[in-house]
Amino acid sequence: MNTAEARLKFAVGFADLNLDALRPGDWLNLREDLARFLGFAPQGRDTTLGAMGGAFTDTLMPPYPQDYPKDLMHTLQAEVKGVMRALIETRRQIPAQRAALEKGGVRFGPPFHPAYVVPQPAIRISVRPAWFDVANPTPAAADRNILWVSGSVRDVFVFVLAFLLAQEPRSRFQECPGCGRLFYRIRRQRYCSRPCVNRANLRAYRARAKARETPTGPALLRPRRRTRARRRA
Repeated sequence: MNTAEARLKFAVGFADLNLDALRPGDWLNLREDLARFLGFAPQGRDTTLGAMGGAFTDTLMPPYPQDYPKDLMHTLQAEVKGVMRALIETRRQIPAQRAALEKGGVRFGPPFHPAYVVPQPAIRISVRPAWFDVANPTPAAADRNILWVSGSVRDVFVFVLAFLLAQEPRSRFQECPGCGRLFYRIRRQRYCSRPCVNRANLRAYRARAKARETPTGPALLRPRRRTRARRRA
C-alpha cells in the first residue's frame, strides 16, 4: 500500500467489508492493512511522502493498529462509510442546486453539503521540517516542510481519508448501480465487479428480448430456418 490510490482503494473496500464474516486470520490481515493505510507496516514505517499525498501520520494513542479491537473497527467502518455516502449524495444534489441557483438569477453558488462533524479530541496537526532518513528517500526532497498529523487511529484515519479524497476527481468514487456497493472507479468503469457487469448484461439481454415480443407470443431469439416441403415421387 505504497500509493495514494492503493490507500483509497483500501478505504473504499473497508467501508463495505463484512466484518462479521471475517476469520481470525482475516482480522490479522485487516489490522496490518490498517497500519499500512496509516503509513506504518508491522515492522515500521512503510510509506513515502508522495504516497501519503504530502502528509505523514503518527498514531500516538492506544489502541494501536495492530491491536485495534473489533468494536472500534465496526465504529470506524460506519464512520468511513458515512463520509463516502455523504460525498456521493452531495454530488447527486449538485445539478439540482445549480439549476435552482441559475433559476433564481444567481449563476454560481455553493452547493449543499451534508454536515460532518469530527468529535473531540481534535486531531493534532503540525508542520515540521522533513527528516531525510525517515520521510524522504532523496536528498533533493529533504529541503522542505511537511504536514505531520498525530492522534488516535480513528482520528488519523479520518484525516488521511479526507486529505486524500480532496485530491481526487469528483467522479473517482461511485456507487454500483447493480448492488449499491462503493467502488474506486478506473477509467469508464460503471460497475464494481465482473459479476455485477454480467448481471447487468443479462438484464439488458432480457429487456431486448421482451421488447421484441409479438401479440401472439414472444419472438424467437433465433429465427427458424424455412424448410421446403419435399415433393412426393
